[in-house]
Amino acid sequence: MGSLHRDKILGTHLSEIAQAAVTAQLDTLTATVKASSVDSGLYIDAVQKQIVDAANRRSFLTDTGVFYNGYDFELLNSTLEISGETAILNATEHTSLIISTSNQDPLAPTTTEYFNKHLFTFSLHNGDWVLVSDQLVDLFGPDNPKPLEEAFPFVDESADFINKLFVLVF
Repeated sequence: MGSLHRDKILGTHLSEIAQAAVTAQLDTLTATVKASSVDSGLYIDAVQKQIVDAANRRSFLTDTGVFYNGYDFELLNSTLEISGETAILNATEHTSLIISTSNQDPLAPTTTEYFNKHLFTFSLHNGDWVLVSDQLVDLFGPDNPKPLEEAFPFVDESADFINKLFVLVF
Protein backbone atom coordinates (compact mmCIF):
# COMPACT_ATOMS: atom_id res chain seq x y z
CA MET A 1 0.00 0.00 0.00
CA GLY A 2 1.46 3.36 -1.02
CA SER A 3 2.08 6.28 1.31
CA LEU A 4 -0.51 8.43 -0.49
CA HIS A 5 -3.20 5.77 -0.12
CA ARG A 6 -2.31 5.25 3.56
CA ASP A 7 -2.49 9.02 4.20
CA LYS A 8 -5.89 9.19 2.50
CA ILE A 9 -7.25 6.38 4.69
CA LEU A 10 -5.79 8.06 7.80
CA GLY A 11 -7.28 11.41 6.74
CA THR A 12 -10.72 9.81 6.43
CA HIS A 13 -10.35 8.19 9.86
CA LEU A 14 -9.21 11.42 11.53
CA SER A 15 -11.99 13.36 9.82
CA GLU A 16 -14.52 10.87 11.26
CA ILE A 17 -13.12 11.46 14.76
CA ALA A 18 -13.26 15.25 14.25
CA GLN A 19 -16.86 14.99 13.03
CA ALA A 20 -17.79 12.92 16.09
CA ALA A 21 -16.23 15.58 18.35
CA VAL A 22 -18.21 18.38 16.68
CA THR A 23 -21.35 16.21 16.81
CA ALA A 24 -20.92 15.79 20.59
CA GLN A 25 -20.73 19.57 20.98
CA LEU A 26 -23.77 20.22 18.77
CA ASP A 27 -25.76 17.43 20.44
CA THR A 28 -25.18 19.21 23.75
CA LEU A 29 -26.17 22.60 22.34
CA THR A 30 -29.36 21.29 20.77
CA ALA A 31 -30.22 18.58 23.32
CA THR A 32 -30.36 16.00 20.52
CA VAL A 33 -28.44 12.80 19.98
CA LYS A 34 -27.05 11.77 16.62
CA ALA A 35 -25.49 8.35 16.45
CA SER A 36 -21.77 8.06 15.85
CA SER A 37 -19.81 4.89 15.26
CA VAL A 38 -16.63 6.53 16.59
CA ASP A 39 -15.45 5.54 20.08
CA SER A 40 -15.92 8.66 22.24
CA GLY A 41 -12.67 7.83 24.02
CA LEU A 42 -10.87 9.01 20.88
CA TYR A 43 -12.07 12.61 21.29
CA ILE A 44 -14.00 13.32 24.50
CA ASP A 45 -11.08 14.61 26.60
CA ALA A 46 -10.18 17.15 23.92
CA VAL A 47 -13.68 18.68 23.78
CA GLN A 48 -14.82 18.59 27.41
CA LYS A 49 -14.58 22.38 27.76
CA GLN A 50 -16.50 22.97 24.52
CA ILE A 51 -19.24 20.56 25.67
CA VAL A 52 -19.58 22.41 28.99
CA ASP A 53 -19.65 25.72 27.09
CA ALA A 54 -22.38 24.35 24.78
CA ALA A 55 -24.46 23.25 27.80
CA ASN A 56 -24.09 26.69 29.38
CA ARG A 57 -25.05 28.38 26.10
CA ARG A 58 -28.11 26.11 25.78
CA SER A 59 -29.13 26.96 29.36
CA PHE A 60 -28.75 30.70 28.71
CA LEU A 61 -30.75 30.53 25.48
CA THR A 62 -33.47 28.43 27.12
CA ASP A 63 -33.80 31.09 29.83
CA THR A 64 -34.39 33.68 27.09
CA GLY A 65 -36.98 31.55 25.28
CA VAL A 66 -34.76 30.47 22.39
CA PHE A 67 -34.05 26.82 21.62
CA TYR A 68 -31.92 25.08 19.04
CA ASN A 69 -33.79 21.87 18.31
CA GLY A 70 -31.79 20.42 15.46
CA TYR A 71 -28.75 20.89 13.27
CA ASP A 72 -26.84 19.82 10.20
CA PHE A 73 -23.13 20.28 9.73
CA GLU A 74 -20.25 19.26 7.55
CA LEU A 75 -16.51 19.69 7.62
CA LEU A 76 -15.21 21.40 4.49
CA ASN A 77 -11.83 22.13 2.93
CA SER A 78 -9.89 19.80 5.17
CA THR A 79 -6.13 19.47 4.90
CA LEU A 80 -3.99 17.00 6.81
CA GLU A 81 -0.39 17.29 7.98
CA ILE A 82 1.29 14.25 9.51
CA SER A 83 4.59 14.36 11.36
CA GLY A 84 5.58 11.19 13.18
CA GLU A 85 2.99 10.50 15.88
CA THR A 86 1.19 13.82 15.47
CA ALA A 87 -1.39 14.77 12.87
CA ILE A 88 -3.08 18.11 12.32
CA LEU A 89 -6.37 18.39 10.46
CA ASN A 90 -7.41 21.86 9.36
CA ALA A 91 -11.10 22.01 8.47
CA THR A 92 -13.96 24.45 8.21
CA GLU A 93 -17.17 23.55 10.02
CA HIS A 94 -20.36 24.68 8.28
CA THR A 95 -23.30 24.36 10.68
CA SER A 96 -26.99 25.16 10.27
CA LEU A 97 -29.04 25.30 13.46
CA ILE A 98 -32.84 25.06 13.63
CA ILE A 99 -34.28 27.75 15.92
CA SER A 100 -37.43 27.58 18.01
CA THR A 101 -38.69 30.43 20.15
CA SER A 102 -41.19 30.33 22.96
CA ASN A 103 -42.90 33.52 21.80
CA GLN A 104 -43.44 32.20 18.23
CA ASP A 105 -42.76 35.56 16.62
CA PRO A 106 -43.73 35.05 12.96
CA LEU A 107 -40.86 37.29 11.86
CA ALA A 108 -38.23 35.42 13.88
CA PRO A 109 -35.71 33.41 11.83
CA THR A 110 -36.11 29.65 11.86
CA THR A 111 -32.49 28.83 11.10
CA THR A 112 -29.04 30.28 11.55
CA GLU A 113 -25.74 29.14 10.17
CA TYR A 114 -22.07 29.75 10.68
CA PHE A 115 -18.62 28.73 9.53
CA ASN A 116 -15.85 27.97 12.06
CA LYS A 117 -12.27 27.11 11.21
CA HIS A 118 -10.93 24.27 13.33
CA LEU A 119 -7.43 23.06 14.02
CA PHE A 120 -7.81 19.43 15.16
CA THR A 121 -4.61 17.98 16.64
CA PHE A 122 -4.24 14.22 16.98
CA SER A 123 -1.65 12.09 18.68
CA LEU A 124 -0.90 8.41 18.24
CA HIS A 125 -1.43 6.59 21.59
CA ASN A 126 -1.01 2.81 21.82
CA GLY A 127 -1.80 2.39 18.12
CA ASP A 128 -4.89 4.65 18.15
CA TRP A 129 -5.12 8.19 16.84
CA VAL A 130 -6.67 10.32 19.59
CA LEU A 131 -7.91 13.90 19.31
CA VAL A 132 -5.92 15.94 21.83
CA SER A 133 -7.07 19.42 20.84
CA ASP A 134 -9.89 21.10 18.93
CA GLN A 135 -8.97 24.74 18.55
CA LEU A 136 -11.14 27.32 16.80
CA VAL A 137 -9.13 29.82 14.76
CA ASP A 138 -9.97 33.21 13.23
CA LEU A 139 -13.05 33.69 15.40
CA PHE A 140 -13.17 37.45 15.52
CA GLY A 141 -11.18 38.76 12.61
CA PRO A 142 -7.73 40.32 12.76
CA ASP A 143 -5.35 39.23 15.50
CA ASN A 144 -4.11 42.77 16.02
CA PRO A 145 -6.98 45.21 16.42
CA LYS A 146 -6.14 48.87 16.11
CA PRO A 147 -5.54 50.89 19.25
CA LEU A 148 -8.54 53.01 20.24
CA GLU A 149 -6.94 56.25 19.07
CA GLU A 150 -6.39 54.79 15.58
CA ALA A 151 -9.87 53.31 15.35
CA PHE A 152 -11.50 56.53 16.61
CA PRO A 153 -9.15 59.42 15.78
CA PHE A 154 -11.60 62.03 17.10
CA VAL A 155 -11.20 60.73 20.68
CA ASP A 156 -8.97 62.91 22.82
CA GLU A 157 -8.74 63.86 26.44
CA SER A 158 -9.41 67.57 25.96
CA ALA A 159 -12.35 69.40 27.49
CA ASP A 160 -14.11 69.77 24.13
CA PHE A 161 -14.24 65.99 23.49
CA ILE A 162 -17.95 65.92 24.32
CA ASN A 163 -18.57 68.78 21.89
CA LYS A 164 -16.74 66.93 19.10
CA LEU A 165 -18.66 63.77 19.85
CA PHE A 166 -21.94 65.69 19.91
CA VAL A 167 -21.20 67.16 16.47
CA LEU A 168 -20.36 63.71 15.07
CA VAL A 169 -23.51 62.12 16.43
CA PHE A 170 -26.00 64.88 15.75
